[in-house]
Amino acid sequence: MNENINDHIISRVKEKEKAINYSNCFGPSFGIGDLTIFGGDLDDFSQRNNYCIMRSYEKNIRETEDKFSVEECEIFQIITKN
Repeated sequence: MNENINDHIISRVKEKEKAINYSNCFGPSFGIGDLTIFGGDLDDFSQRNNYCIMRSYEKNIRETEDKFSVEECEIFQIITKN
C-alpha cells in the first residue's frame, strides 16, 4: 500500500445520489462504475473482476480500465459534529 498522501486521489461525485451503491452481487460501488468491487454475498474480492470506468466522479480513480483484484477492503463512515 502506498503511504504517501500526495499520491492519493480526491474526486468529487457529480450527482450525490450516484455516490455509493451496494447490492448482494457487488459492493461497495462508487458512482456508476467509477469503482466497482465485486465481493458481496455471491462473489469474492480476490477475483480479477473489479473495475473502474469514469462516469460519475470528476477524476479517474485509476489510470486504466483493466480489471483488477483486491487484497483488502476497509469501509468507514465520516460523521460530522454539529
